[in-house]
Amino acid sequence: MSKRQRQADQNHHQCRCICGKVPEPGSRWRSKHLYIVLDDWEQGYSIHKLDADNFLAGQSEDGGEDSCAGAGLMRLLEPPAARLAHSGRAEDMFIASLGSKILVANGLSCNEQSCTLAYDTETAAMTTGPNLPGNLCGLTVAAGEKQQQKLYALSGQSGETGQTRVSFEVLSWVRCGGLSSNKIHRWFWDIDAPPPAPFCGSEETVAAYAVHPDGTTIFFSTEDKNTRRRERTYSFNAVRGEWRSHGRWVLPFLGQGYFDRELDAWVGLHRKDHRGYYVCACQVASRSGRAEPEWTTAKGKLFQEVPPERHLGATLTYMGDSKFCLVERVIHEDVEMEDASGHGCALHVTFFGLKYNRKGELEATDRRTTKSYAVPMHLHSFSHVAFWM
Repeated sequence: MSKRQRQADQNHHQCRCICGKVPEPGSRWRSKHLYIVLDDWEQGYSIHKLDADNFLAGQSEDGGEDSCAGAGLMRLLEPPAARLAHSGRAEDMFIASLGSKILVANGLSCNEQSCTLAYDTETAAMTTGPNLPGNLCGLTVAAGEKQQQKLYALSGQSGETGQTRVSFEVLSWVRCGGLSSNKIHRWFWDIDAPPPAPFCGSEETVAAYAVHPDGTTIFFSTEDKNTRRRERTYSFNAVRGEWRSHGRWVLPFLGQGYFDRELDAWVGLHRKDHRGYYVCACQVASRSGRAEPEWTTAKGKLFQEVPPERHLGATLTYMGDSKFCLVERVIHEDVEMEDASGHGCALHVTFFGLKYNRKGELEATDRRTTKSYAVPMHLHSFSHVAFWM
């Protein structure tokens, strides 16, 4: 074998990523990374990029040895991938992803000044997008046909009766011009919005949601805002623009669930104690039926054992091929702050896999890795956001 061929084979082997996929020889390959949006900057937000392969190999994000930041915590690589100055309230932040872009905007309640910024994870370029439409609720999900995915964002507007009418605003990223070779795209919010949802935003809140394996049907579970009792589950078909009611039951996870083909199930953080200490897998609901799907929780807790008042939130991110990433943020007294404007925190990042054992029980795989980072928190009402892109 020639020296050039041996080098090509070595490069091909090294391209194996955490998801277990290996690119075809000679093909273009871009490894994905974990992107975390944090309020760790006194003037705004940072987008941090973590390399999962270095993470599992016991290296820091720059490929060197782990560097400690006190109390057994490491520091995230500086400078971050991007920084965004903030204005207004943290609860008015709009953060979403579509394709290779992370979208960020200030001011859900003051959209006249809410210019959208788009950070491209493939090129590291920052571009601007259209202003936000009014009354967005902050919940977004990408759905639609594979090559033409759109971002569906829930919005609410008060009607004459005082009830909040819930509907979708739809963001598209389309090619400009008629030539197929033209690579110029532009953002726009669709003028023809889908029909309103069959539930009332002033009485019900979305507790869980997931995209069906068909890629075009989104399931939503709602609960009463006051009593938090279980209410109803609905679905929306993004191609036909149709809503359907599926009965008085709720998806078992807290927030978003992700479909994993190997498990043939939606996976999310379990709603058991509203801190999501457990991961659960739920059978995919029928698009036309009303029966509640069966679900099960994984054996053992994945979360850090800390008092509830110190736990600031957690997110689950799907990485493909039954691989997941859990990101938690907890108050950590040993993390020093430069001023008294916030809290010192620890960011716990855990990569793990899921499988069914011989007894048919869901469990995390043995290859489970956690690293902890020292990070400040400046905005008490902001929760971190994580993407695998």
